[in-house]
Amino acid sequence: MKKIICIPLIAAALSCLASCGKQADNQSVLEITGIGISGECGFISEFQAKNPDIKVVLNDYSDDAAPDTGIKRLGASIASENGGDIVIFNRFLDADNFIDKGMLMDLNELDCIKERKDDILPNIIESYEKDGKMYSMTTGFNIYTFACKADTISAEDWNINDFCSTAAPFIKNGDDLFANHSQSCYEQMFYDLAASSGSAEYVQNNFDKLTAMLDSMKEMLNISNSIGNFNFAESCYADDTVLFNDTYIGSFDTYYTLKKLYFNDEINLLGTPAEESTLRIAPEIEFAVMNDAKNKEAAEKFISFYLSDEYQTSNMLSGYYFPVISSVLDKEYEHTLSDKLYDQNDNVVGDKENIEFIGNQKVDIGIPSEDDIREMYDIVRSVKGIEKTDAVIYSIVSEKINDFWSGAISSEDYLSEVIDKLNTYYSEQN
Repeated sequence: MKKIICIPLIAAALSCLASCGKQADNQSVLEITGIGISGECGFISEFQAKNPDIKVVLNDYSDDAAPDTGIKRLGASIASENGGDIVIFNRFLDADNFIDKGMLMDLNELDCIKERKDDILPNIIESYEKDGKMYSMTTGFNIYTFACKADTISAEDWNINDFCSTAAPFIKNGDDLFANHSQSCYEQMFYDLAASSGSAEYVQNNFDKLTAMLDSMKEMLNISNSIGNFNFAESCYADDTVLFNDTYIGSFDTYYTLKKLYFNDEINLLGTPAEESTLRIAPEIEFAVMNDAKNKEAAEKFISFYLSDEYQTSNMLSGYYFPVISSVLDKEYEHTLSDKLYDQNDNVVGDKENIEFIGNQKVDIGIPSEDDIREMYDIVRSVKGIEKTDAVIYSIVSEKINDFWSGAISSEDYLSEVIDKLNTYYSEQN
């Protein structure tokens, strides 16, 4: 009988240790919740390698068969205060719902943020702060944009008011704007407009403009589909076969290559055609700390690691994301202008050769000058707002969109149904 009693006592003791954020071997436990996270993920394994005193426990709510189910399960877990210590958000899981419920910690209260806040790009701070409090932050970012030659469309004409008049010449000429990306691009633009205000009011107030915009989009989509550039080469941008490249830019090198190789040295970066062209950041890893986190000390170490100069520099050198630390961004700018080649440890390993291929043609695009990349530098330091997707609104927008594209319903009928469902959704939210 004593042995039988001993087993639950040991289990209870272990449970108590775990609940205190410690393991029996004095290793701290950091519980991270998210979607699509694993020990093999670079950002997790790097942290573990540098912090062997912390055991990372991952709660991954991914559901490959039904992605929406995974998002709902994760949201329910956080709402039931089972979110662990750190939550990793993605574009489909917005922090705002949990901020409104008081579930996330104000990161400004953490020493690691107090020590680094002045080093973070001010526009990134502004994007994440809400009423003077900051509930989440990102480790890096890129910028989603519709890139084109400067003489194709000006940013001033890329807005909801001028969209149809701007599109008319392309429709008349039978131009292919986005090739096989046309439908996804137009749907992304419309989603951004439908979800922009947090209510159905914006869509209602701009009913005529939006239906006209949708009709223009459908005409341009039909042109792209009839041309059939489904496996086009990137050289099509240079010869105007395809006019736009929808892309993520996460480095000055990427921007310079687009500008020099494909768009003849003159490039416009367009965003959502709202009241004006609007660019936003697409976060790399967006993290938050739960108010009821059991191990806030380990959570601080997690944040400190990803905002450290070491990680930010290593991430910058990978070329996929802009750093959020101002001095590291300046270092990237200097590296891009340099004729030296750097390795992942920021050591010079030789002379840089900017050799690219456009089709089978080898092109030396040279070392950029400040004039070549200064505009992108200014954009990176000024862009505000975060690219997010409300899964419910996305579903509302998507449900009948194919009926509209096919001509089965009119833009007026489609938009009216979207407005009705948006009103229902927002009333339920309130």
